[in-house]
Parts: sequence; structure tokens; C-alpha cells
Amino acid sequence: MRWCSRRSDHQTAPATSGMATAHETLQQALATAEKLEGQTPELEDIRLLQNCNTRLGDIYLDTGDPVKALESYRREMRLSERRLSLFPGDGTRLTLAMSHSRVAEPLITLGDLPGALAGYRKSVELADAVIPKHATDPIYLRVRMIGLIWLGNLSGNPRFINLGDTKVALQYHRQSLAVAERLPVLEPKSALVRQDFKGAAAEYDKYLAKRPN
Repeated sequence: MRWCSRRSDHQTAPATSGMATAHETLQQALATAEKLEGQTPELEDIRLLQNCNTRLGDIYLDTGDPVKALESYRREMRLSERRLSLFPGDGTRLTLAMSHSRVAEPLITLGDLPGALAGYRKSVELADAVIPKHATDPIYLRVRMIGLIWLGNLSGNPRFINLGDTKVALQYHRQSLAVAERLPVLEPKSALVRQDFKGAAAEYDKYLAKRPN
């Protein structure tokens, strides 16, 4: 899950033979995973099926098909819900939070602002429910940070479709930056953590530069 979507500005990668091959391979893997999950709904089988749907959605989104991407991500989210019912736990709940965030990505491209906002709100809500027990775990904090960044963007960042509420947008961006500032302290050697902090800070600076006075 990325803190900043490449597709938010309606930029897509051209279809390549490599992507076509990856798509075909994933379709085959998906068919196999569905058979396994249908026979024995074990945790690892559900995870495999989730991963196949997620990767397939990524390919659709990167090659300019947000409708099919949305279908794949929603299938993955339904699996997350099933996984939570069968194997409850904080990690499973965080996975569902990531699923809601992922579904919101193609909705942005499709111009469904209310749907995208609802997805990121649910993602933050689910993350907040388990973060108190994992307050020093960057994985949990990162999910919250990503949701807050996008809630800020979609609330009033002029670089994206938005509600035009710059006051609320600023509040979300400040909250996301507060989370991002904690990450390098918790995991100073992680390149991903450094990227997250720089990304959140850059988004905040860009918002301040473009927001109306």
C-alpha cells in the first residue's frame, strides 16, 4: 500500500508485454488459489487469494483500468472480512484497514469522492481501534498515516479532487505529519520509514504552498 497513489493525477503506465505476462500469470495463480481456498479455508489459502487479487488490481490500475482494479480490490476486501471472521486478531483487522484504503484508490481515479473518503475514513477507524496496543509498531502507524494523508488531500488539497474544505484538510495533514515524525524514531534504519516521513512532510509543504490564503 503506497502513501501516495501514482494514479491520483490520472497517470497510467503503458501496457507492456511484461505486464501482459504478469497479468496472465496472476490469473492462473488466482484460479489455483480459489480452488485451494474453496477446498480448505485455511489462513494461508485466504492470504494467497488476497495477494493474487491485490496484485491483479495493481496491474489493472497501473495500466489504466480502474473499473477492473476496483473489482479486484473489492474481492480482496471481502476476503479480508471473511478472514477477520474466521481468524480474528489485531493483524487481521489491520489487513482489513489496508483493504479499505486500497479500494479507495481507483475510486479517486473514477471521480467518486464520497466513496474514496468513506474508504479512507474506515481505514483510519479500523487502524485506530488496534493502534493503542501497537503504539510503537511502524506497520500499524503507517496505515493510519496513509489514511490521514489522503483524507487531507481529498478534503481540500487543490492538487486532487476535493471537498474544498481547506480547514479540515490542514487538520488531517497535521495529524499525518505527527504520525510520520514518530516513524524514524521507532525504526531509524528503515529506508521505507525515511521515505514515509519525507513523503508526508512533502505533501504537507505542497498543501501549504497551494492552499488559498
